[in-house]
Amino acid sequence: MLSLISLFIPENPVIAGIYQEEAQFIVLQFMASREPALTVTRHGFRAVTSNQLTHAKTTKEKEWAMLKGPSWPPWKENRHAMDEDKDYMFAASRASRILHRLVEAGYARRRWEGVAEVYAGWDTDLSPTVQVRALLSPKRISDNSGSSGNSTWAARIRTTRTRREAWACFLAYEESDTEDWAEVYLAMFEKLHHKEVDISESGAGDVRVGFSGTDLLPGDMKEVFPDPKSPLHLVHLSEPVPSYTNFYHRMMRKRLRPDTRLLAFLLDTLPEFSDCLKLLKGSQDNFNGGIRMLLRGTIFHGSGSPLPDYFMASFIRFLCRFGRFTHLTTGATTRLSTKARALRLETDRTYLTEYAHELLVHLRLSYRPAWTAYMQKMDECDVDVDGNQFQLLCATARYAAQAAYKAKFTPDFARHVLSTAPSLLRTNFHNLVGANIDPSSTALPGSGTDALPPHVPSPSVLQAYVRALGMLRDYEGLYSFSSWLTTYHREVTIRAAAEHSGQRILYRTLVALRAALEGTLDSKIVHQGAPQEITELVKAQVEGVEGWEWPPREHVDTAQRRDGRDHEYGNSPHLRALSRKPQFPQYTRDEKTPSVPCIYDAKVHHRPQPHLRIPDYPPRRAPIQPIHMRIPIVGVQQRDQRRAVRGREERRRLGPVWDHKFGGETHEDGEAAFDEEDPAPAGVGGGVYAGEGEGEEGAEG
Repeated sequence: MLSLISLFIPENPVIAGIYQEEAQFIVLQFMASREPALTVTRHGFRAVTSNQLTHAKTTKEKEWAMLKGPSWPPWKENRHAMDEDKDYMFAASRASRILHRLVEAGYARRRWEGVAEVYAGWDTDLSPTVQVRALLSPKRISDNSGSSGNSTWAARIRTTRTRREAWACFLAYEESDTEDWAEVYLAMFEKLHHKEVDISESGAGDVRVGFSGTDLLPGDMKEVFPDPKSPLHLVHLSEPVPSYTNFYHRMMRKRLRPDTRLLAFLLDTLPEFSDCLKLLKGSQDNFNGGIRMLLRGTIFHGSGSPLPDYFMASFIRFLCRFGRFTHLTTGATTRLSTKARALRLETDRTYLTEYAHELLVHLRLSYRPAWTAYMQKMDECDVDVDGNQFQLLCATARYAAQAAYKAKFTPDFARHVLSTAPSLLRTNFHNLVGANIDPSSTALPGSGTDALPPHVPSPSVLQAYVRALGMLRDYEGLYSFSSWLTTYHREVTIRAAAEHSGQRILYRTLVALRAALEGTLDSKIVHQGAPQEITELVKAQVEGVEGWEWPPREHVDTAQRRDGRDHEYGNSPHLRALSRKPQFPQYTRDEKTPSVPCIYDAKVHHRPQPHLRIPDYPPRRAPIQPIHMRIPIVGVQQRDQRRAVRGREERRRLGPVWDHKFGGETHEDGEAAFDEEDPAPAGVGGGVYAGEGEGEEGAEG
């Protein structure tokens, strides 16, 4: 259970460690409360240690980090006499203490525990390192001999503060006999890629001081610190620290071919397009030939992608990083041949973004970072959203605001959503309508003589925008929208009249506008609403338009009830219809009700005439059902009644001929009964039910 809880999630795994810790503590408390107490296995200790490595430093751990000197290894340097008593037990981090408990429980240290101890702040020789936040899976490192030497060296490189210290560890790795190299090179590439922080504003000359006056210390961030100013604290190097590109060419000269995570990282960070393309061509056999399928375009011929999600996200980012976005994608690239696709991949930068879109759509990637890369490319190219995209954005903001007010988010994230979403919506709305004013300006739209006519979205988009602003309680945004709406009311009315139900949706927009200002937009989250002054201003604007009116209170209440059903069953009318019980006719036993013969299973039964109406659901044209489930409707039963009367009159007129013709028996009431094998007379109902009639008169026997 502890190992399952410690599994890393794809997005924000470090942040999720807070909640995983709470879950693990609940399990541990349960295990300790049993009689006798349940034993924690090695896998359990590793799972808890892995989770603790993702957390930020505690106050005591920060204090110990401040005592580390600028030289390497970073041995403790006392600032005053009170620091003399701060020994190893004071310096042990939470992850390190858990590893001590593992040994006390009788488990021997293995290779995984050694790597975890390096990340926790102590090397295998008990020399200090820099405690860092790391993602170390309990099952990632095997305990077999010689299989995890690269993980230990990679941990030593990651637990350094400067590029010089990391390069010294890398040179020491090259002098060792460790054969595995991919993870070590990945750690060194990370150190060379991440930028160097500027600590000049802190007024200090060593790396013991936090970054830019904050409480961030080495190990709290991916960025590297600059070298110490004193040459006495510098690490001796046999060769200078290379640049990122030089280190890449150094690796290629040694004929080392990167794969898996290292290949994905290089694809994300290499600055030259030619180097990335050459790297992909040299790695075509990786992932069981998946990269070859990407380069040739044959990946669409299979049932799925053989490549892992993290690499597909890196490949999409590579295409978007070097591609150009000039026009909307048409999807015509799927018909390209293998040679044409390979040629365009090398020469046509516009094709790169088209290919990225094609991969996302046809492979239906569910890994969201891949989609995020494409969306960021669109944002960089100033590709504005259209009406449908803006409507989806409004729906997302609306539901996010509902979740924030219902305390389904953390307080910090809820404040972030409620503070940033209104400005995002207003900016995108102004871009959508092509407004000639600044979103932060107080000037009325269209006041200039050279103002261009706006682009008017559909009424459903306007309604979604009002509902989103109302749920976010952005009353200034609602007043700005009301000003735009009333200024361009003529264009809005024409646009609404062009749709089948545009006028009705436009009026619902006004209803939503009043409900949002009064704080009754959501029946489950009722609040005070906008200030009275803003409500009166918006009301005056709406009533100032000829043909418009301020929606009455009863219309707002009706919309509120309807929105409550939408919130429960979704916005689809079909789903709302399915949520209602079918209004099938209910038969009564009133003796005064005239009797109507209805045929079920080729027998005549006499049931009282019900008072029926066509139900709201199912629709009028009911689907074909089995004979024993078919329900007669009003017109059909009246027709059956007339046929029954004509049948009785015909029986009285014919007398014995009737019995000879149909083989029926006569009851005391003068009506005929029929055997199950015999067909019913056409004049007595004739088997006519909803959707099965032959006409008003039918065939008479």
